[in-house]
Amino acid sequence: LIKNFTIAISLEPNKADFHHNRGFAYRKKKNFQQAIIDYSKAIELDPSHFKAYYNRAFCFDKLGLYQESENDYLMALKLQPKNINALHHLGSLMEKLGGDKLPKALEYFNQVINLDPTYAPSYNGRGLVWDKMSKYEEAFKDFTKAMQIDPTNPVFIHNRACCLRNMGRYYSMGI
Repeated sequence: LIKNFTIAISLEPNKADFHHNRGFAYRKKKNFQQAIIDYSKAIELDPSHFKAYYNRAFCFDKLGLYQESENDYLMALKLQPKNINALHHLGSLMEKLGGDKLPKALEYFNQVINLDPTYAPSYNGRGLVWDKMSKYEEAFKDFTKAMQIDPTNPVFIHNRACCLRNMGRYYSMGI
């Protein structure tokens, strides 16, 4: 697969999509540094290549380069301001960073939920933020909403259980 993309690039080196697609192949192989090189080339060739920014942000995050990740998610959102995946992943990044980034995480998750009230991962993400802020009732509501939308997701069930534990509620709540 990568070999084929490399041949295509050698034949037409100025096609941003060719570099992006090879970068995505590297990303799937967890070769994030090589993927970043290809995504960067795609962006150099086409500065409005949303997917290259979005996927490079993902790779930066995996490498612990959080500021670079945030910058790329923000650039992707300049290109597609209502992209639910970019908003959600930026919220997740802010949640992971914690501290003074938590209010921004809430903003991003709220934007996603406003755009798509059935997007369970953002209820879960917002629940994680509320939990970190010790706002357990809000967290419980969001984890419950995520579970109502996707009742077989074990992460949502686990997170709600941890929230109940944090609330000191050790009795069974059912699902």
